[in-house]
Amino acid sequence: MKSGVSEIIGQAIFGDGARGTAYRALRPLFCASCGGVVAAGEMFTRDPHAGGQGLRLWPRCQACVPFAFAPGGTQSRSPLLESLLKPTKQEETTTARPFVNEQETKDKRAKTADAMRQRLGPALERTRRTRSGNRQR
Repeated sequence: MKSGVSEIIGQAIFGDGARGTAYRALRPLFCASCGGVVAAGEMFTRDPHAGGQGLRLWPRCQACVPFAFAPGGTQSRSPLLESLLKPTKQEETTTARPFVNEQETKDKRAKTADAMRQRLGPALERTRRTRSGNRQR
């Protein structure tokens, strides 16, 4: 799966008072205006400074389109991303127990392997017979 190019980090206010979206580069990008490199982790915008009506696909660095964050718009990640990455209560309790009995882990693995052999054993046996040429008709 391809990694993302950028993530939204908040609202930006341009020099003329217009508002737009501010992004953080997740990998190096080229500025569409000056051709400079927007390094990974740097902020940029996709909104044209003049408020053009075309698609806003091309990144523009802060040197070409200076902007500041809108009040309350300096979040590090989008709320959706934060909710997805925040650990659940169950995950917090399981990670809080750093020392696990090794014998319990071995027993669980052995039980899992036995259950797998019981369920898949007949099917695996049949496929081994057909591969070796001992086909029964």
